[in-house]
Amino acid sequence: MTRTAKLRLVTVLLILTLISAGVLVDGYLRPATTQASTVVCRFVHRLSLDYQVYLRPNSLYDTPSLGPGQKIFAGLVDHIEARIGYDMNSDRQADSSGTYTVVADVQTDDWQKQIVLLPDTPFSSSGTSLSVDKEFPLDLASLAEIVKTIAEETGVSPVNPRTVITATFTASVATGLGVGSATMSATMSLPLSAKSYNVVISNPDPQNGSVTEKVTVDRESVHGQRRYSLIALVLLLAAFVAVGILPMHTTMRVEDRDEWLIKQSKANRKKYGDRLATVTTVAYSKASGIVGVKTVSLKDLVVIADEIGKPILLKEASSSKDLPIYHVLDGSVCYQWALTPPSPSDEP
Repeated sequence: MTRTAKLRLVTVLLILTLISAGVLVDGYLRPATTQASTVVCRFVHRLSLDYQVYLRPNSLYDTPSLGPGQKIFAGLVDHIEARIGYDMNSDRQADSSGTYTVVADVQTDDWQKQIVLLPDTPFSSSGTSLSVDKEFPLDLASLAEIVKTIAEETGVSPVNPRTVITATFTASVATGLGVGSATMSATMSLPLSAKSYNVVISNPDPQNGSVTEKVTVDRESVHGQRRYSLIALVLLLAAFVAVGILPMHTTMRVEDRDEWLIKQSKANRKKYGDRLATVTTVAYSKASGIVGVKTVSLKDLVVIADEIGKPILLKEASSSKDLPIYHVLDGSVCYQWALTPPSPSDEP
């Protein structure tokens, strides 16, 4: 691997390592758990509001009372009993409690006044079910009297006097693991001055509720981020070690080698041109009794040439595989130095 390629690979590995380290740090900065709600008990509750009209003796009806949905004639009414029914059922043992209240909103087109018929009343039960059944009188005459009194006080004749009866239940369910709560309301509307009328009832649909518990849940995404970024970081560090021990090529590309040789030869000629003599060949052998001695550098060869007063002979490279060789002959000794391209470890 060349020095350039090795540096490029190290740069890529460094960038990837920094990214992996950042993701790993982010994973440990984020909480590994979170709070979640889990249902520990489910319950359903129902509320109904209805009435029974008890009649005076009359020749119209053969029954002593009228129920929801039947036409009511004010002159035949003896009294009205309203009833509220509430029940709750849960899928496990629980302590249920709450309060209920009933109010009458006496209204005209000009004003409205709220009258409490049943104040807040507590209820409670233990187990899987709870029931409340409550009857109370509905005194329309008293409510009509309130309308009459206000009309006399204000001097304004009441327009469309009526009342809306509202029953409201607020309940809570406790299991020891948590508490659930719910509120329900039912209404009943009646006129206060009509000779005949129908009662309009609006009962809510059954409502579902639940008791929840806070639990600690592992965040798998965070654990995965920590795990995989740590694995990536370890692998990248191992890659760093592997790249560090990879050997680099000791040869240069032919184009780089030739370019370097030409450039360095020109530099040597410029520096030692008056000392150099170019020759086509320098032939010697052990048989001729001439011994070859290699110097470490061209500078060392120049020092020897100066000491013995000999010229420096330069044999240029005859092919791309040859190297320029500098010689100094001194009797039976031939000092020489070859212009050799540096290894990658010598590159700046």
